[in-house]
Amino acid sequence: MRSFGKIPDLLIAFLAIIILPALSALVAKNVSPFLSNIDPDRTFAWISLHHACQFLLTIILMIIWFKTSLSSWGFNLNEYGQSLRIFGWFCLIYLLPIFFINVLPYLQSGTSPSFPYEVNVRNITGVLGFQFLLSGSCEEPLFRGFVMTLLAQSWKKSYRLGKIEISSSGLWATFLFMFGHISTFSIAQQLSSFGLGLYYAIVFHKTKSLLGPILSHGYSNGIIFIALYVLFFTMY
Repeated sequence: MRSFGKIPDLLIAFLAIIILPALSALVAKNVSPFLSNIDPDRTFAWISLHHACQFLLTIILMIIWFKTSLSSWGFNLNEYGQSLRIFGWFCLIYLLPIFFINVLPYLQSGTSPSFPYEVNVRNITGVLGFQFLLSGSCEEPLFRGFVMTLLAQSWKKSYRLGKIEISSSGLWATFLFMFGHISTFSIAQQLSSFGLGLYYAIVFHKTKSLLGPILSHGYSNGIIFIALYVLFFTMY
């Protein structure tokens, strides 16, 4: 895979995480009104279209510009057993911060979560479908698959903390992931983006596969809404 040098590669990665989501937002803005029968509350259609378009644009960028097989970008089952084991442990461990950050405050206050839409079967299904199935599947190919694979050609240094190895390309991908989630800035969100982005980068660097990051990303988003919906119905 061709490298243009450290700074040009970083600039390409930065432009990709700016331009692809922006183009996807434009497409979703023009198409989502036609889906008002499916999503009258405008809860999940726009974001689902946005991410699906971002995924397609990422694939096109991978194929046309750098002309390498998709497997070299992480679309493979390399070390799938290890990816699944790591994901299994992540599912268990991640329940701890979910409880203390997303559940305990509501239990202590005695109030139920609120949502900017009617909590019904259609909206719950749409939101959970997006979070579990699309959020990771459509973001990880861009932020880990494209960005890390591109930057790994020039940013080759790695760092170790015990048995954990993080590449410099993974660190840059994490910072770009944080930047990509800065639209509604909050310290808590940026800390979450940093921690999760770093974890996704470590798994991708270890396995060279998007399987682990995609599964973990979808779970990390979806399980939060599962917890909030359970609280809503039990405390309502």
